[in-house]
Amino acid sequence: MLILVSLFHAVVLLVLICAVGLLESACYSTSYSPCLFTRRYRRLTQVPTYIPAEVTQVELMGNRIRKIPLHVLSHRINCKKMFLDRNEISTIEEGAFSGLVALTLLDLSHNHLSAVHHDTFSGLTALEFLYLQYNAIHTISPGSFETLTALFTLSLDHNSLSAVHHDTFSGLSALKFLNLHHNIIASVEPGSFVALTSLMTLTLYQNRLTSLSEGTFGSLESRILPLTLVLRSSATDDNNMWKCDVTICWLKYWKRSGEIQFGRYRPRCTTGTWSTYSCGKSCNLLCVFFLDVKHL
Repeated sequence: MLILVSLFHAVVLLVLICAVGLLESACYSTSYSPCLFTRRYRRLTQVPTYIPAEVTQVELMGNRIRKIPLHVLSHRINCKKMFLDRNEISTIEEGAFSGLVALTLLDLSHNHLSAVHHDTFSGLTALEFLYLQYNAIHTISPGSFETLTALFTLSLDHNSLSAVHHDTFSGLSALKFLNLHHNIIASVEPGSFVALTSLMTLTLYQNRLTSLSEGTFGSLESRILPLTLVLRSSATDDNNMWKCDVTICWLKYWKRSGEIQFGRYRPRCTTGTWSTYSCGKSCNLLCVFFLDVKHL
């Protein structure tokens, strides 16, 4: 009799183990996601290997994951949203996101990333929202985002970027919102934002900029929509102290033409003020024709 009872307990235990395993590897439906896989705030140290192929949303935020390996998350062709924020991710293997052809949102904010490599996000042609804020990113390889042709919003604020190069944001013709505030950017190469013809808002406050070169955004004729350029976040924000000399004349002309706005706060100058600096003979003929300083 004792043997039969022990055997019964063993069978029950085996059934429970199998049930837990099936539960862990399953996804469940909600009103906004037909197949949601969530392991939030579980103190996981690695990405689960049992994520079902039919998943449409993955939630792994608030864990202790340090690495995104190859083939664990890739090729989930139905996945539309992936939340990997608030982990300790410092490494993303090449091709880790390959095959995610339906992914529209990827959140990697609040991690330990220090660089974005050329193939980090390759193949994410449907991606619309990419959140990389609150990392330690100091390097972005040329063309790292060029395959993200549908990208709408890119957040790179609160990182350690010191410069923007002419090929950093190449290929992002659909991008409308670019957040670069709270970095240590001291220079922006001419032509850095030329490819961003749909850009509506660019935040550059809380950096170390003193000027922007003419040609940074291309020509007026190349722009599809007016641009809101946020260079100051408040009346006391003195991080970007501008040289109010001939280098600001093209910006004043663009503002007068209505193609650019500065949000609530105008740039602050090291000497004089933005409003009182008169470009005068510093303007070319076209600039003189359109520029009326007292309206700026």
